[in-house]
Amino acid sequence: MHTTTPNRDGTMRVKSDHFDRFWRNSVSTNLGPWILADSSDTNNDDPNTLFQAWYTGGAFRLLNLGSNQYCKRLTMSNLEHGLSATGTRLEPWSRLQIEEPVLSRKITAFLRSENAVIFGEKLLILATASVTNNTSSVMPRVKLTLDYTLVEMKGWHSKVHFKSPVPTLITSENVYMQYGFIAVSPMFFNGLISWGASNVKSSKVTEERFIDVPPMTKVTITCKGVMSNYELPFSYRQTDELVDGEMVTLQYDDGLYTGRNVHSIIYDTKEEKIDQ
Repeated sequence: MHTTTPNRDGTMRVKSDHFDRFWRNSVSTNLGPWILADSSDTNNDDPNTLFQAWYTGGAFRLLNLGSNQYCKRLTMSNLEHGLSATGTRLEPWSRLQIEEPVLSRKITAFLRSENAVIFGEKLLILATASVTNNTSSVMPRVKLTLDYTLVEMKGWHSKVHFKSPVPTLITSENVYMQYGFIAVSPMFFNGLISWGASNVKSSKVTEERFIDVPPMTKVTITCKGVMSNYELPFSYRQTDELVDGEMVTLQYDDGLYTGRNVHSIIYDTKEEKIDQ
């Protein structure tokens, strides 16, 4: 078991519960290139005791600031399967599995929608339907059916402090794009999420449009929408139930809410005369 102590800059120190000492990169000594749990340093001045973690591809990668290299499993003549800060980010031995002693996690998020950033707007064609009138009379109230799927993505992330993939029950405001602006839903989001992952929701939509079709004319209806990406910061209160029954509550201010959805749906109608 180990305990991590986060710093405000996103780095952390790792303490061995067994030895009651912090991890230290010993490459600058004659002990070899190993991570040792032997530091009793009480400040953050030694980069060899500072680490930064990333969670990508289902595994952690742990960077030591002293060597500016990643921790990896290493075997040498004096030690088999030791931990050494001599790896690169991409090599397979730098992929680490880390489990937190957490039974459950609850997070209450406080979004700051006034600081939202909107980007990557794109006009999409969602569906198209057409009808042709080959007669000399008007075809009244012809029904055209437009089928399409709307995909909404949202995610809760931390910009500084890393989180392991513990199932998380989150309570948060629900925000979305509407006509080019951030809108806040009166309904809160309350459910299990995977922290740092995108939560995807798909909705199938069927629209029926009734039109009068002029003689010798083809009428096409096109459904369009604007897809926008957005992100906004948030603070959050995290409460963990540990495996020994202890409840730990911490306050953080490094949250980043990301989302994407389609909005501003319009219908374009085009008439084309056909040859007799």
